[in-house]
Amino acid sequence: GGTRSLRVGSGPSPREPPAAAAEARLAVGPVSASDMGALERQLGYRPYPLAVGARCVHGHPQAFVWDPLARFHGGRARRAPLDSGLFRLSCPLLVQAVDRWEAEGAVRQLQAEVDEGRVSECSRADLEEANRRHALARRALVGSRLEEALQRSREADAAAP
Repeated sequence: GGTRSLRVGSGPSPREPPAAAAEARLAVGPVSASDMGALERQLGYRPYPLAVGARCVHGHPQAFVWDPLARFHGGRARRAPLDSGLFRLSCPLLVQAVDRWEAEGAVRQLQAEVDEGRVSECSRADLEEANRRHALARRALVGSRLEEALQRSREADAAAP
């Protein structure tokens, strides 16, 4: 399918993100009831995805867009004001494969190649473009809410005994 802008799916407080999500050119779609069931089975808890991305040959989500400021995880409120990442893998087979790849040191090796200039200009440009698009998606999704969440967290910490 074609690339579509970020669309909000099921979650505790749905909202349309700013137009910058379209500029990020995320290939994601809305979350259906069937997707929610598949994600719950895959993850073992009810996530609050904003959109789903790639799908396996069976049509189930392999990844989803996660609001890093969502205050609920697995049905329970989180204390941390910010969760890492925007995108989560959900397919257990894909998660296992990536875990193995990371455990083998592939991420460190790729980072070393980039740091040492051992990647082609095309690869470097692709990495820079991916980073730029991720930053646009993060700004579109989080925007000014980050500072607000951090301020609420500081206030809660100050009020705690």
